[in-house]
Amino acid sequence: MLGWGMSRLVERGRHQDLERLAASLAPQVGSARAGFESGGGEEGARLLAGIAAASGVRVTVFDAAGKVLADSGRGAVTTPDVVAAAASGRGLARSYDVVSGQDADSASFYNREVAPFVVRVASPTSTVREAADGAMTAVLVATGFAWLSVAGIGAIVLWVLWSREAMLGLALREPKAIFPRDLSGELGFVASRLEALREERQVADRSRRAEKSEADVILSEMSDAVLSVDAQARIRLVNASAARLLGIDAAGAAGKPIGGIVRAEGIADLASRAAAGQTLSTRVETPGPPPRTLDVQARPMQDPGGAVLVLRDVTEEARFADMRRDFVAGASHELRTPLSVVKGMVETLLDGALDDRARAREFLEVIERQVKSLNNLVNDLLDLGKLESRPEFTPRVTDVPGILERVAAAWAAAAKDKEVEFRFEGDDPLPRLMADAALLERAFSNIVENALRFTPRGGTVTFRTSREGDRVRVEIRDTGPGIPETHLKRIFERFYRVDRARSREAGGTGLGLSIVKHVIGLHKGEVWAESEGGAGAVFVVRLPGFG
Repeated sequence: MLGWGMSRLVERGRHQDLERLAASLAPQVGSARAGFESGGGEEGARLLAGIAAASGVRVTVFDAAGKVLADSGRGAVTTPDVVAAAASGRGLARSYDVVSGQDADSASFYNREVAPFVVRVASPTSTVREAADGAMTAVLVATGFAWLSVAGIGAIVLWVLWSREAMLGLALREPKAIFPRDLSGELGFVASRLEALREERQVADRSRRAEKSEADVILSEMSDAVLSVDAQARIRLVNASAARLLGIDAAGAAGKPIGGIVRAEGIADLASRAAAGQTLSTRVETPGPPPRTLDVQARPMQDPGGAVLVLRDVTEEARFADMRRDFVAGASHELRTPLSVVKGMVETLLDGALDDRARAREFLEVIERQVKSLNNLVNDLLDLGKLESRPEFTPRVTDVPGILERVAAAWAAAAKDKEVEFRFEGDDPLPRLMADAALLERAFSNIVENALRFTPRGGTVTFRTSREGDRVRVEIRDTGPGIPETHLKRIFERFYRVDRARSREAGGTGLGLSIVKHVIGLHKGEVWAESEGGAGAVFVVRLPGFG
């Protein structure tokens, strides 16, 4: 029974081999189509003889009607497999070869698109029987050895299966990959070493997980933005600060080119150059909103390649640096003008003008005005410095009408000299304020001083108060020339003047409205200016109140 089964298995495999061989020879036959179509001339015969010698089978070519066109042997006849192949593309048969006197298995293949011929290959059945006998002998010998050694190899098989399962668990980092420990000798030694390796790997894995967790926490809590890319400048990692700063989705950015994710100009180029091995630093501007200024440090990573970028938001630092630079330039200019005038007057007096009492007095009056201007400038600079650094802010319950009345009283004499009328309009009652009354008086006083400075003789300065929910709105309106619209947004900057020459002649320092802005800001309020050309200016202050 075993021999019959083995014979059938070998026979089936042989038939499959013959079918595959017939199909593989069809393209070669098709390429020599001319030789076969002419009746199986020498060219076709040589081709088939070469194929037969190389493959060890008989090769015959038929036309679709079953006519023999060429044959690597002698006495070829049409067999059932040829007829089947012509009809369905494939055929298999066993027939008697009168020339060799043996049964032969044959397989035929036909595909008109490959070749317009039926290709048949045939092999004696004795070849199959010999192969089956050899396989049967091998099986019997192997079976005998297996029975003789089954007792000896049983433990080894068990060890192999057990070790395979444990090794697979070890490779997959499975914590329950247990190795047999009750073996002695060499197998026991191997088992103990593998168990030790498993334990070492578990310790290493725990250590790596702890290190990664610690690194993730550090990166997520860092105030500086950290971003890493691979050697092709594709994003590998983005920490939380970088995601917030650049406005990107950290998870969605992974694996994508940095140039398509980060909009700040210059960062993508910086990352590519750092990934190529350069250490770089630069300052870039992001479009926003809001626009930001970033300091970027980029360093290459040797392993596993790529680069790491550290970004720091220096927007406020850059703004303060610009303000400091503008302040120094403005202060220098404001100080230079009165000092130049004083220097000129002193030199004139020393050159002989002291002897002319009338001229000397005139020069001394000019010097006095310039010194007073310098004194006002220095005082305003000191006040502004205090407000920007450590303001003396003492909030108490107060009301706006009382503050405005005290301010108007302080400037009443100056208004009378210029024939300017103060008018009061407003709602009653108004919410009360928790405020530093002295600072608010200083702020409103600066606004009134500006109004008096630019209101012509016979004009009016109007104080109007109103309630907006729990807020108090104060408007101080003058009847001066107004402020051009292009200047309205900048008049609260330090040393900014709409008309520099006129302002300086009127004794302004260029810092009054900047002080107003800081004082109102300390009280969580708002201040702005409105103006229509030639219709005067309105300064609006809105402060939070209660009650």
